[in-house]
Amino acid sequence: MQFQALIVLFSLLSIVHGTAVWSEWEDFQVHHNKSYHSVEEHRRRFLIFVDNRQRIAEHNKRWAVGQESHLLGINRFADMSPKEFKELLLRGVQPSKGLGDVHFMPPDVELGALPRAVDWRSRHAVTEVKDQGNFNTCWSFAATGVIESRYAIKYGHLQSLSEQNLVDCCLGSEQGYNTWRAMGCTEQLGGIDTESSYPYQGDANVCRYRPAASAARVFNAVFLPPGNERIMAQALLRGPLAVSIDADSIQLYKGGVFHDSYCSKVSVNHGLLVVGYGTDPLSGDYWLLKNSWGSQWGENGYIRMARNNNNQCGVASEVLYPIV
Repeated sequence: MQFQALIVLFSLLSIVHGTAVWSEWEDFQVHHNKSYHSVEEHRRRFLIFVDNRQRIAEHNKRWAVGQESHLLGINRFADMSPKEFKELLLRGVQPSKGLGDVHFMPPDVELGALPRAVDWRSRHAVTEVKDQGNFNTCWSFAATGVIESRYAIKYGHLQSLSEQNLVDCCLGSEQGYNTWRAMGCTEQLGGIDTESSYPYQGDANVCRYRPAASAARVFNAVFLPPGNERIMAQALLRGPLAVSIDADSIQLYKGGVFHDSYCSKVSVNHGLLVVGYGTDPLSGDYWLLKNSWGSQWGENGYIRMARNNNNQCGVASEVLYPIV
């Protein structure tokens, strides 16, 4: 009965919205392995997909005539409304309150000359792009990312570390978490296990940290002065940095230098890893950020965020790195 209802529904929707849209919808479901529980769910997801497709088309028309600096595109989040996307993935970062035993880089630190571009991936100090799935665990990926990189730079060995270790052992009863707390938790545990010994699942479970499988230790964390992109660039010369941004607008990001004048500099809700910076000949300065939404999102899992542009999306509002 449900199968017959689906045929009728899909026939009507394809007539209303056109065969091209319907073909894209079918391709989208196959490519991203989507399945829905009911006819109503199929209908709702399709209509959201149509809305997002229209939003992408309108934005990219502006991009084509130089009115936008970044492209949008269909990705695995294209069947989610902006509200759903935010509620599912962007509630995992809490403001850094009660900082405790952390160090702050002084704002008057001596600033030297900066190279034109930095990319720690070329120095074998960044692991592959990972995927947090449909869990608001971005803070754990930002934490492992910055520890992995700083450890590789200091000790010459790049090792993938366990986000699940942090989710199970550090989350507790918190309604959301953040990267600096993960640093403190790792310090208290005495280390963090490897990815292979403690694979990612997403949902929090019983803490199974094993010192024998530990691959890195953290002794403290250093916060950068908020909003200071010059000091941020200086600090990046010594290694990648963990940051938090307002990610409400990057759901359908495909490429280019991201800029959104409505992006908040205060209400950050998503953790990422800054691995470099550079300058685009058309769109200007950017930060190179590693995300945790898989390699099919954005530019192979990365986003270029506007740099020296009034702290775009709060990219310089909460910046830290661990002492390893």
